[in-house]
Amino acid sequence: ELAVSLADATSQAEHETLARDTVTNALRTFPRHVEADRWLLRQAAFEAAEERFENAVETLARIRPDRPLAKHAEVQSLETATRAAETAEGRDVARWIDRAEAWLRRLEPWPSSPPDGRDPGEHASLGVRVALSRARLHLLADRPAAALVEVATIRDSAVLTREQVVEGVRIRLAAFDRLDRPEDAAAELRRLSDGGDAESGSLLEGRLEVALAAIRRADAEGDRDRAARIGSESA
Repeated sequence: ELAVSLADATSQAEHETLARDTVTNALRTFPRHVEADRWLLRQAAFEAAEERFENAVETLARIRPDRPLAKHAEVQSLETATRAAETAEGRDVARWIDRAEAWLRRLEPWPSSPPDGRDPGEHASLGVRVALSRARLHLLADRPAAALVEVATIRDSAVLTREQVVEGVRIRLAAFDRLDRPEDAAAELRRLSDGGDAESGSLLEGRLEVALAAIRRADAEGDRDRAARIGSESA
């Protein structure tokens, strides 16, 4: 139990294999341990990170619906199917979207208040994860405006993690691209950069080519005012 706790706390890439093996061995040795469901969540996260999405979904299905962490498993199943849809190709894209939407239907509508006995913060955190997955599914279905609305509903949530804030920015940037709103994308990056977030550098670097392409397109269309505005916002 102590070994799994230490493995669960590690975030260094070089220790990921050790952490994964520790969780796997714990589940094999103590399948009925009181913490086994939590270990299953962790194992499924490892499998999803390795893009073994079918394995991850099967692992999560081992958590029974009547268990305390059942809702966590449902939310993680939604996230896993959504990520699989984003990385899939060909017919697998539609198949994974269907599976993700099936999980979403099971979770909707997400209650504003937690069920009796549930921790309010934990309930709100799960709700944020559902909303982010729903926004990503909107993007997959080419509904960028709906994705923006979804992200806006959680933007001021007190339980947002730094990673979730950055994920929200990524979703908004993708939606602005689909809607051909480069000025809004540039302004979003400016807000992130002004906030001093450590992730802003990689996002800014990845967006430079997009901004330059938008400037060239506006210039080619003869809209030099728009080209100058995009350049100013992106500077």
